[in-house]
Amino acid sequence: MDSGVSHQAEVKGVCGDNLTLRMLPDASSCTGCALARVCGVEGGKDELTIRCDNAAEFAAGDTVSLTASAVTDRVAWMVMIVVPCVLLVAVMYTLMRISDSQMIAAAGALVVVAAWFAALYLLRLRLSVMVRWTVKHSEQ
Repeated sequence: MDSGVSHQAEVKGVCGDNLTLRMLPDASSCTGCALARVCGVEGGKDELTIRCDNAAEFAAGDTVSLTASAVTDRVAWMVMIVVPCVLLVAVMYTLMRISDSQMIAAAGALVVVAAWFAALYLLRLRLSVMVRWTVKHSEQ
């Protein structure tokens, strides 16, 4: 059974239903992960604040296992990889049929994909709320 994306983290603080976590150096498992930007590991940021229903069970200094569901991982792959590729090919094909110019088709396709990523950037906070994390005490 696919368990999704999993990381080890240290609890830095607890505030109500929020946990502030410091990602432990298992970042090699982030290679090729579409959620790496949400975690912050890809951008060099090692702290992550998440909403957690069972935040009261944790204290600063605890080592925890942070897991995103396999469904969340698949949605991230769709949004970050599949949709932009489909947009690129569809727009390029359409513009080639309309204009007969490869330069216009390529430029138009790149503009549409850039607009897609700009929209994702503008909606990043709303999208990051959609990621559901499961936090458990680590078995170390």
